[in-house]
Amino acid sequence: MKITSLLCALGLASSLLASTPTVPDIGSRRELFVDRFLVETMKGVNLQLHHPHDEGEVLRFDQPWEGQFAGYCTVIHEGGKYHLYYRGKEGGADGSREVTCYATSDDGQKWVKPKLGLHEVGGSRDNNVILTDRGITHNFSPFLDTRPGVPAAERFKALGGIIGNNASTGGLHAYASEDGIHWKNLYNRPVVTKGAFDSQNVAFWSPLENCYVCVMRIFTKGTVSDKEWRPTGLRSMSRSTSQDFVNWSDPVPMKFLPAQEHHLYTSQTHPYFRAPHLYVATAARFLPKKAALTDEEAAGLKVEPPTTSRPKTSPTACCLPPATVRPTTRLSARDSSGRAPAFLSGSPAPAIQPERCPDRTGGDVGVCQSGLCPAYRPSAPL
Repeated sequence: MKITSLLCALGLASSLLASTPTVPDIGSRRELFVDRFLVETMKGVNLQLHHPHDEGEVLRFDQPWEGQFAGYCTVIHEGGKYHLYYRGKEGGADGSREVTCYATSDDGQKWVKPKLGLHEVGGSRDNNVILTDRGITHNFSPFLDTRPGVPAAERFKALGGIIGNNASTGGLHAYASEDGIHWKNLYNRPVVTKGAFDSQNVAFWSPLENCYVCVMRIFTKGTVSDKEWRPTGLRSMSRSTSQDFVNWSDPVPMKFLPAQEHHLYTSQTHPYFRAPHLYVATAARFLPKKAALTDEEAAGLKVEPPTTSRPKTSPTACCLPPATVRPTTRLSARDSSGRAPAFLSGSPAPAIQPERCPDRTGGDVGVCQSGLCPAYRPSAPL
């Protein structure tokens, strides 16, 4: 009887231990409540996204070479200084009349466009243009390379390039710079060739995976190449990795939980700056044929209605396609298997100043201490 009772007690204890959930060991690392990784149950509470509030205009895209379709901004904080990179585009097809522009700031609020004299644009070198390479400047996206032992001449790196039209570069080219202003093409050939690339494609050094990671634009169906451009399905993301920034793995489409339902125009994926084991994406959802403003609202803001074939915008607005909405959603990932949308509401939603983005908003790359992008500061920093 005693032996039977002891066996029953041991069996009950084993059953209880087996049913007890394993508590993740996070040590002393910072964790963000952007997913349910650390949450077993929730009752009477929910995850709440804090929205940024308007801190006032800090930078106006008002120069001829910036055009009406400036965008794809990247913010880098390095050595007490903020670097801002963005595309200037006067109009035309992808790869046409595009340049990469640069601005700098000491505090993330007061920005200066230095007259660098590097490239002649419109008959003058009196500008802040740092790159004019055809096709590359459509989506040139830099980052600060934090890999241990990286050469000083390659502290800043970038990818850029397109396929499928007469400005094709054959894929993404690798660039490097010592100061973030003077750039060189490292190999004079594309290093990533499998993808659609017709948007901003981002890269970074991952201390979590001990490799470079590139998150790029793909379509879930159809064919995209220099020979045939027939994309169908949804705009989505795939990822590729590299140990040396030149040899990249075959891209793997990202998985989403729940399954992806909308176009994802940009990913803006990067390791969170105070918790680099966590990748955060301020991705932009693309909703075709859904306008953020009525014709009357657009007229009141002195921008052309979003139903026009190519709406004009104020000098501070970004590139706007016809009749679309692009609210920003937050995605998070803890490994290479996929990502989950923690917050589906826009941030900002759809824009702090509608006259800047009458059709859509798009996230910028780079979460810095001063905010999510030059014009915004979060009301409750993470």
